[in-house]
Amino acid sequence: MKYKYKKSESLAISKVIIFILVILAIGLVLFYYYQEDIWNYIKNLPGYTVSENDTEVDYSQMKPDELAKFECTKVGNIVSRPQNQYFVSINNVETNLYLYLGPTILIRFATGGFFGEIINVGSIENRIIKINQEFLDKDSQVYLKYKDFLPSVGDLKIMNGAFLLGSNLLCKKEAQIEDLKTEAKCVDSCEIHNGVCKKFGYGEVILEGVFCKDGNLCFVKKVEEKKEDTDMLLSSFSYFDANQKISQDNSVEFEVGQVQSIGFSVLYPKYKEEGKKSFCYELRSNDKIFEIGYNNNLPENGVPKFFSMVFDEHQKFIEIAVWDPTTDPVQKVLKRVEVKTKLNSDFEGLTPASNEKFREEIIYDSEREFYVADVPFRFENGLVTSTYKIDKYPKKIEIYGYYKLKNEGKNSWHALDCYTGFIGFISVGINLDKIEPTLMETLIKNKCKLKYL
Repeated sequence: MKYKYKKSESLAISKVIIFILVILAIGLVLFYYYQEDIWNYIKNLPGYTVSENDTEVDYSQMKPDELAKFECTKVGNIVSRPQNQYFVSINNVETNLYLYLGPTILIRFATGGFFGEIINVGSIENRIIKINQEFLDKDSQVYLKYKDFLPSVGDLKIMNGAFLLGSNLLCKKEAQIEDLKTEAKCVDSCEIHNGVCKKFGYGEVILEGVFCKDGNLCFVKKVEEKKEDTDMLLSSFSYFDANQKISQDNSVEFEVGQVQSIGFSVLYPKYKEEGKKSFCYELRSNDKIFEIGYNNNLPENGVPKFFSMVFDEHQKFIEIAVWDPTTDPVQKVLKRVEVKTKLNSDFEGLTPASNEKFREEIIYDSEREFYVADVPFRFENGLVTSTYKIDKYPKKIEIYGYYKLKNEGKNSWHALDCYTGFIGFISVGINLDKIEPTLMETLIKNKCKLKYL
């Protein structure tokens, strides 16, 4: 029995050795044919250092057809500077963004000056660039605060999702490039809203901010609906606060100055199994765009998107328009609902003004009290307020936020404390020459904060 055991054990060991030799032989053959690609892959792993007897592949010198083998369309590169500094260049333009080489590679910029800040914009993880979401919105509070130090939002979107090839080349796949081109087509037009460009409209509403040729204006109906176009279906558009529904006459009632919640969903019945479809969307009123965007990664057909907003008494309707810019003619669905505003007593005697034309409307109008709605601003304690009252005086303005204190049962006006120079701890308002083009920029540049909590 003892002899037989040794013989079987020997046979098992022989089989293992033969198996290992076969694997090694296959590996050597594969390495012989693919050794260049294997070495290039190893050299481009994070942390790989080039030895004195080795050479690193310089992808930046390759032609586009050579880079295509690596699914790379060049969008930028990392520029080496003295003292081991590495700056980001996008489309051959060097930016203020640089790399911080730690356990995770961070993408940063410095504001400079004695009290300068160092701000993280994103990171490189597994050789993929991720830009923080707040820097991808041109109207975000964070982007507006630092926009003088940053590339354009368009360039940051080009960076976002790019991958690092070699030690210095920034690439995007062709599909990503096409996606950016599609997003660039999400441009507002009178046609998208079933409007007509003309000089006068009777019983219709002017859609402000939409370009028409020859000085014409875009006129639309106050109420309109187109729920289906080819394979696109607007499956829902609702006002969600307190379960209030859109009335049968296609109208909805909002209270001025109060935060409201709106949602919509788009369904593609023919694409139900695929579950993904791209589209442009715009949520707006007659005089204000609340949200315009591009949805290229809908997680599931018919999943709703939600938005919060604040209405003023200028709004005559609320509309959602959704369209596919890749089709000819453009596939689109829309729903436009009349808005009936209830005036809150806190807003009596106040004149509505806009965020976008804030300086223009405040400076050149007579001395009076204004209010501006739907400008969400996050203060240092985390409180977000969206509605403001502006008291105008001969040489200054004072700004009040509309929010609720801990001991209050409802929102009311509370003065904001805005920095005014060396004696900024004394609340004396904002001088007229310190007013920025928009209210959001005015709050940021004058370092406004909550005076009462």
